Amino acid sequence: MLNGYQAANDDKQQYQVTAVGMDALQGLGQLPPSERPQLVFAAGDELSPLVADKVLTPLVTEASDILPPGLHDDDYYWTGLWVDPYVLAVNRPYSRQVGQLALNDWKDILYRTKPTLAICDPIAVPETAAFFYAWASHSDTADVYEELTALHAMTKQYSRFPATPVKLVGMGDSDVAITLASTVLINKDKQYPLYAYRPDSGAPVRVIALALVAVQDADRYGPLLDWLLEEQSFNRSLESKYGWISVLEAVEHPATADAWWTNTKYLERDKQQIFMRTWLERVRFGK
Repeated sequence: MLNGYQAANDDKQQYQVTAVGMDALQGLGQLPPSERPQLVFAAGDELSPLVADKVLTPLVTEASDILPPGLHDDDYYWTGLWVDPYVLAVNRPYSRQVGQLALNDWKDILYRTKPTLAICDPIAVPETAAFFYAWASHSDTADVYEELTALHAMTKQYSRFPATPVKLVGMGDSDVAITLASTVLINKDKQYPLYAYRPDSGAPVRVIALALVAVQDADRYGPLLDWLLEEQSFNRSLESKYGWISVLEAVEHPATADAWWTNTKYLERDKQQIFMRTWLERVRFGK
């Protein structure tokens, strides 16, 4: 990734970069400055709690300044580069049985078709927790936990590994899985009898973002950020391989932004913890 940028721009500086998960992110503030990476690639909802920890350095550029809300931190402590869309992976024999139109709207899925659902445990798998945060941020119902209760009632089991829901649908043990597009593509060599799609009304997305970790002279990283946003051939290769879509799609096609449900309400660590605790009490273990 950075090699392509440096070759194209004759940039010879050394970058310390890492792509990390939530556990490693939470420990960044405890690392000595000399051991911290300069650049971090991670999900936006995992980077947001670090803003309060004063670990990140803001950076806004000409290209990032035009991104819609939800695709960057309000003060640009992180900037989204791509979205990994959540999709419905549907067992093909089941789809032929009920008809694809019966699965084209969330309300139909939740309250009429009611397929058996495979999804990861949001306590064990951050990607599923992020799905819930984005869903709840977008929901216009009086009580979002009622919708999540409907999802729970359809759930055959909560898995602990991201690939398991796709496998369950592929084997016919569940009708539909909620998963990331990247997970489906990574498992395409298994040739499961399934297809993946997003309901027409939209669905959550995971924002894959770049953040600077307490660096000096943040502006010198601006050209790199703009290159990552605008380099078309690189972004096309990511979409083909992982299903990641450039966030600039939301600028070029505003309707796309409406269909990308992002986490806008559960960005602070305490709000995420309260949400998941309430979900456990009211939905998973509620009566």
